[in-house]
Amino acid sequence: MDAVIAWMSLETNYVRWKGGDKHSGSTKATLVSDVVERLKRNGNHHCTTKDVIQKIGDIERSYPKKRTAAAAKMDDWSDISARAYALKKEQVEFTHDVEKQKLEVVKQREARLTEETKLNVRLLTIQAEEAHWKFELARETAEVDARIRKIQTRKDLKERACPM
Repeated sequence: MDAVIAWMSLETNYVRWKGGDKHSGSTKATLVSDVVERLKRNGNHHCTTKDVIQKIGDIERSYPKKRTAAAAKMDDWSDISARAYALKKEQVEFTHDVEKQKLEVVKQREARLTEETKLNVRLLTIQAEEAHWKFELARETAEVDARIRKIQTRKDLKERACPM
């Protein structure tokens, strides 16, 4: 039985058995005789062509039952894989949205900081201008005070020199 299954496991052999080898002229009888030859080389001399045909038929009949159970498991795995893929995709999309929102917040923060910096520069400029005006005012006030003292001193000197 193992030798028959091994022979059928080769994809080309089973395709030829099912009739996919119409151009090379291999019939089922030719294929079975190849299997019988292989069995005889492996020391199994009691199998006939009829036995091999029956074993292949038994395997083909039992395969759909096993295939159905295996297919159900594969469908379950496919569903699980599809769900896992969907969840991973959802996670990636969520992460993408979060990162997009983070980027937007960072952009807004940078824009706000830029605006604050501009306002701070403007404020410092105004304060510098104010300090300059105060300095100019103090200088001019000092000049005026110096002139007033000078005038007052001249007046005092005139009055002392020529009392009236």
